[in-house]
Amino acid sequence: MAKNGNPERPNELRIEEAMRFFAVEEPSTTAERLRLYARMVSGRRRWGNLASSSWDSDWAGPIIESIALTTELDREKRLRIADVGAGGGLLGLVVALTCTRWKVTAIESSGRKATFMTETAGKLRMENFIVESERAETITGREVFDAVVSRAAGTMDMMIPIAAGLLESGGSYIAIKGRDPARELEEASQVLESNGFYAKIVRVALPPGEEAEISLVKASKM
Repeated sequence: MAKNGNPERPNELRIEEAMRFFAVEEPSTTAERLRLYARMVSGRRRWGNLASSSWDSDWAGPIIESIALTTELDREKRLRIADVGAGGGLLGLVVALTCTRWKVTAIESSGRKATFMTETAGKLRMENFIVESERAETITGREVFDAVVSRAAGTMDMMIPIAAGLLESGGSYIAIKGRDPARELEEASQVLESNGFYAKIVRVALPPGEEAEISLVKASKM
């Protein structure tokens, strides 16, 4: 994942700018809910190992990266999204807050992290976010999704077989990656081919004041 922009700029201001930059609906309400989420993570970060030690000083950066991922899907459609290895909800819960038409399922085997997400979704009165406290492999064949997303959940060769079992034909797996994921993509070429995926690297521009862009890998199930 990219290094974030100037951390000395107030997190609240950076989130407000991101709302405008990414044309998020109901920007003021959404920004406030994201601030509440950030405070909840801060309050229980160590209890659930929810985020890194830099979270309190720079929580806006990773949230903005998660919002950037939503630009690779149609925000006007009612999509079914699975966040695999959801952790404390930094990707899936943020996506659900910013794209309220989507139904987001956070899949997380850690009981503490799943509990945190469930409690947080309840406090934020989220109706489009549910938590499955189990391994993604156990859901295969039981539910299907239009897109699977992940952040720091595993390498492409690990994640593609999991995504293949969760996606509809024509669906996409999208992962937030480091500055240059080309090597990882190359190493996963056989796994991608055997599971019927076509993958590419996508660069998404971030708001002014942040790093210039974020790198995603988008793998489409053919």
